[in-house]
Amino acid sequence: MDYANLVEHIKDKYSIAPNSPVITFGGSYGGMLAAWMRMKFPSIISAAVVSGGPILYFKDSSEAPEPVFYEWIGKIYEKMGNLKHDKCGRLITEGLQAI
Repeated sequence: MDYANLVEHIKDKYSIAPNSPVITFGGSYGGMLAAWMRMKFPSIISAAVVSGGPILYFKDSSEAPEPVFYEWIGKIYEKMGNLKHDKCGRLITEGLQAI
């Protein structure tokens, strides 16, 4: 709510394009905030650009259980890795298991 109030305050106080769209963006946790802002305040936030914002992941969540989230990340690295780093996905999986 703080961000929504801030956007409205800036537009009102400084007369900065009061009818212009507002686009949130971010990666990881910032991406989660960007997506949630768009979901919660569609009348204020016109769009969200999100990179790696796992908005459904929470510890012990039934919608995105922890092992599934980590497996997904490992598979991304396996698929996107190049020949130089072809072990990256496996190493990430092993590292997360060790933690």
